[in-house]
Amino acid sequence: MGIGYSPFPEPLPSLSFLASIKNATFFVPKKATLAERLKHALKLYVNLPRFLSHRIFIFVSPPYFHFGCILILKALRRKVITVAVDAYSEIVKEKFWQAPLWKKIVRRMMYPFYLISETLSIKNSDKVFCVSIYLFKKYQQLNKNVYYTPNGADVTLISKIQPKKLGKNVIFYMGGFLKWRGIDLLIKAFKLVRRKHDVKLVLVGGFKEELRYYPELKHLLKVKDVIYLGPLSHERAISYLKGAKIAVMPNRNTIFSRTISSIKVFEYIAAEVPQVCTDSGEHADWVKKLNVGIVVKDNVNDLATGISKLLDNKKLYDKLKKNCKVQKMKIDYKVLRKAWFDYLKSIQLERNSHPTVENFASHA
Repeated sequence: MGIGYSPFPEPLPSLSFLASIKNATFFVPKKATLAERLKHALKLYVNLPRFLSHRIFIFVSPPYFHFGCILILKALRRKVITVAVDAYSEIVKEKFWQAPLWKKIVRRMMYPFYLISETLSIKNSDKVFCVSIYLFKKYQQLNKNVYYTPNGADVTLISKIQPKKLGKNVIFYMGGFLKWRGIDLLIKAFKLVRRKHDVKLVLVGGFKEELRYYPELKHLLKVKDVIYLGPLSHERAISYLKGAKIAVMPNRNTIFSRTISSIKVFEYIAAEVPQVCTDSGEHADWVKKLNVGIVVKDNVNDLATGISKLLDNKKLYDKLKKNCKVQKMKIDYKVLRKAWFDYLKSIQLERNSHPTVENFASHA
């Protein structure tokens, strides 16, 4: 059917779009460094002639290096499908991005290139599947075959994972530690909550690269009763999540956070853990719509107030937890991605179908 490509190694939430593809050739790098991505992109161009026997090529965007492959494939009348995860042109504008000054300058200078590559890739795709409403609305202006297919969560898988015994009143976060994700806001809010409650904060995720230019967070991770576990396997992370009382999504309300649809909110719901979520993007809309948590502003005091409210108000907490249980099948990935699975089914019924899957996605 086609060929797949990615600048990030597995596991990556966006790649779960591709897990159900049968008889596919995957093209995924071993590391997530810029050098590895460039090397991998070059390798894709060099090896493209080998894959021209395939009819369908699936790319996970943003397409900041592989857009040339898309143009070549379209000229050769191959089908190109794009799964839109991030709008990289928006990442360039993110003021909370941590990096040396020279990298920030180079990234700014590259903005026109990112914008052009993104536009050409979407315009030349036969179909585009978007994980967020923002991307769906944006790309509808470039292509008529655009579908809204949020991440969702694997509810069946999560329901089978046993909760870790963590004790009483554990607050939980899992995900990246980039500054726009607001981990510093969460820890400062936790310090306020701890003044009146016997609580612990468990943090899962983060990488050395994310902490390198974030000295404040290194200090905050040493706060009393903050338990930093580092990166864990997905199953272990979910086990800790299910053992927690409250889950938190502390994203800052930034340009980039408003363009994505985070998978964390869906997994919190699937684990039946009430959450406190900042009003920082589409994920907050899901929390409000399903009534499975409290939505607050992206500041320390409001986060602390939201967490304390769930600790103090048992009636409210029990109601939100019940709503998670009742509503969780609505956010199952097979439900939310129906358009994607319907399309996969249609092309896999065709003869000589062999997909090639590419992924060039940023962490979201």
